[in-house]
Amino acid sequence: MNAPRITQQNQNADIRTSEGAAIVKGHYYNLLRDDVATIEPLVDSNTASVSVLEGKLLPVGGQQVSANVVEYNDVVTLTATQIVGTAAGDVGHASGATLVASPGSDYVLEFVSAVMFYDYATAAYTGGGDDTVIQLGTVAQTAAIAGADLLEAAGDKIVMVTPLAAVDLPMTVGTTLNLQGTALTQPGEFEEFTLQLTVAEDTGGTATLSLNGVDHVITLTADTVGNNALEIKAYIDANVTTHTATVLTDTVTITALVGGNQTNATYTATTANSTAGTVTVTQAGVAFAEGVLRVHIKYRTHTTNF
Repeated sequence: MNAPRITQQNQNADIRTSEGAAIVKGHYYNLLRDDVATIEPLVDSNTASVSVLEGKLLPVGGQQVSANVVEYNDVVTLTATQIVGTAAGDVGHASGATLVASPGSDYVLEFVSAVMFYDYATAAYTGGGDDTVIQLGTVAQTAAIAGADLLEAAGDKIVMVTPLAAVDLPMTVGTTLNLQGTALTQPGEFEEFTLQLTVAEDTGGTATLSLNGVDHVITLTADTVGNNALEIKAYIDANVTTHTATVLTDTVTITALVGGNQTNATYTATTANSTAGTVTVTQAGVAFAEGVLRVHIKYRTHTTNF
């Protein structure tokens, strides 16, 4: 703060001209300064915490809208644990995952708007209820967000939400703004197995590969184990939507696209009776990457003390 309070001791300091001595009398200067501080308090922008002056919440990182209202913009990230959990602080809890903490018993939060960024990883969450809302305490402030539009999407999503267009929205003093809805289910880990061909097909025919209980009849030619492995991969690429395949020399590595344990894979020679291979299954062996949610939220604090 640059302006010092004028006192009897400093009132003549640095006065070099008659104009300088006649700008304003100290009595009126001090009254004006006090009035300005009451209407729009000055705050150190480097202060990390909220401070209080004369019973009023001061804006640290916020904008003073009026003597009793401060507007803020915050960024909050919700983890995968919060998205699928039901404990306090999780989306599935009745009080939701906190986006804005309680400002205290003398204040009420007003939700203004939010832009939500869902960062998809490698598998979609499931089991939601299309009922995710931003709420004040336990009172919904927004319309429900469909799962496919945000947390159950199979890809990145961005949505904006605004307050409900209601005649009035009940406001609760000293509570949080939070994101609440039916807890989602993690997709689980992906089954992975390797098929190492130990004997090449020498006459040509078909072999049967069973993936999660579904038999796939694959044509093999009289060739090396390496080329037979490539024929199996080519079949999966062209005909199987539930798994993907890669090949390294004589080994086909096959990964499920749906999480969770599955029926063990098997490989048998049928008319391609000279081929042989060993299947090694790792049930739920590949960890999935979990999506997270970033929320850019705008809100206001209103003091209830006037």
